[in-house]
Amino acid sequence: MLKRKRICQSRRYYIVSLNSKMKNKIIVSFFLLLISISAFSQLYVFSKAEMKKYIEADVYYESGFYHLALPIYDNLLKLDSLNKDLNYKFGVCLFQKNDRSIKTLSYFENATEEYPNSRYYMAKIYHYNEQFDKAITEFDTYKNNVQIDVMDQDIEYFKQKSIYAKKMYAEPENLNIKNLGKIINTQYNEYVPLITTDDSTLLFTSRREGSIGGLDPNGEYYEDIYVSKKIGAEWAIPENIGEPINSATHDATVSISSDGKKLYIYRTNKDLSGGDIYESIFTANKWTKPIKMKGDINCKYCWNASGALSPDENVFYFSSNKPGGFGGKDIYKIVKLPDGKWSKATNLGETINTKYDEDAPFMHPDGETFYFSSKGHENMGEYDIFVSKLNIDGNWAKPKNVGHPINTAKDDIFFVVSANGKKAYYSSEKESGFGKNDIYEVEMLENPSNYVMLRGAITSKNPDVEKVEAEITITDLSTNKIHGIYRTTTDSQKYVFVLLPYRKYKLKVESQGYQTYEYEIDLTEKLKVQDLFKSIVLEKTN
Repeated sequence: MLKRKRICQSRRYYIVSLNSKMKNKIIVSFFLLLISISAFSQLYVFSKAEMKKYIEADVYYESGFYHLALPIYDNLLKLDSLNKDLNYKFGVCLFQKNDRSIKTLSYFENATEEYPNSRYYMAKIYHYNEQFDKAITEFDTYKNNVQIDVMDQDIEYFKQKSIYAKKMYAEPENLNIKNLGKIINTQYNEYVPLITTDDSTLLFTSRREGSIGGLDPNGEYYEDIYVSKKIGAEWAIPENIGEPINSATHDATVSISSDGKKLYIYRTNKDLSGGDIYESIFTANKWTKPIKMKGDINCKYCWNASGALSPDENVFYFSSNKPGGFGGKDIYKIVKLPDGKWSKATNLGETINTKYDEDAPFMHPDGETFYFSSKGHENMGEYDIFVSKLNIDGNWAKPKNVGHPINTAKDDIFFVVSANGKKAYYSSEKESGFGKNDIYEVEMLENPSNYVMLRGAITSKNPDVEKVEAEITITDLSTNKIHGIYRTTTDSQKYVFVLLPYRKYKLKVESQGYQTYEYEIDLTEKLKVQDLFKSIVLEKTN
């Protein structure tokens, strides 16, 4: 007997048991099936064996195992293509498997009379395929039907998406978007790009062939993390980051620290019933074994699969469906306390969160610009990317949709921006892609950023003989708060910070066996945006 199922949606995993109520529902469904077959099929009479398969498919369908019901309905439709019950259920299975093609639309068109909910699916498919006028018409038709199952306010919400998308598509932003190409993307899914501050290393999640865990129970490759280095202006062929970061289960990128030395990943447990966020440290030229994050973040009955570390490493933002939120998934934060432990989680509030899903937070290295994806707010698709600002008083500015062509009628998510604000990377389901989800690069043609880049290197007086490992701290003197932390290693003694103009900063360099170095950076009189370069030679302690 079937005992459990696995659902994967945006890296979500659940175990669901069939309880007695579900079993009773299946029994009722058996009798309803006998009625439906006679009502919806006049040209074909199923044999006893075919009826048995029909019932089996309905059991899967009622239990949410759409991928198991799908091939059975497909075979039965070949016998009776006019069966309205089969057309509707087959269409729903395709829709739940994320097949939103026009071909899927045809199955719902064949079942509109007996299944009014077909209009809802038709509207969603038209919207997904950017036929917004047809989507609006179908939403209106569905809303005017007294037998509908979806709340009126939700139908109006989806209709407004189509209206907003039509407007935004007619007023595209001035920027260039390019697929990172077949070097990075494959016929499989690639998503959650992470970029180091110096724009030299790209980490991302892929479900491609070669996964350490092989195939999962659904016949897809387990998620693994890959890394690519930039050579000149091009990305090199990515390599599987390997163990201990990747394992036999799902392993996905979450966030990376500004200095590239702390990596956060999402890993499912062995039975795929849930997962947690882990932390790994890059030391001695390799990643340490990931350790589950402590604090009020991972929980047994919640799904927390995406997050972002602030530049000063004192705040961790994450998305969660934990109880007590505004609805769906909300974005929360935990703050590092003076004793080094993480605080209790705090919801970012209704300015950021809605009754719909919010996901994929990212805090820019400037420590103020906050990106996230949402199915709420003024939205034109599934997940849209939004940007907000953290004001000096600690409140969030009203989020702004970043517009088309970054956002589309499909999922656009996991948006990260380079330190200088000139490029961004994200995952999207564009039709021009190599697979379902590809990673894209955005070139901001009208970049309003006035960030100041501070670059340099930390060395000893004898750099060929004595390599220095140093920790560099930048403090904003206007707030007396840490702006960012960067750690150099013996392999890479370079550093980079993103500073805001018209402010004063204090740079502090500490290294064991060397004198502490402090330097004040005054940007209050700088009238032009320019990069700073400061190499620092440390003196040994006596």
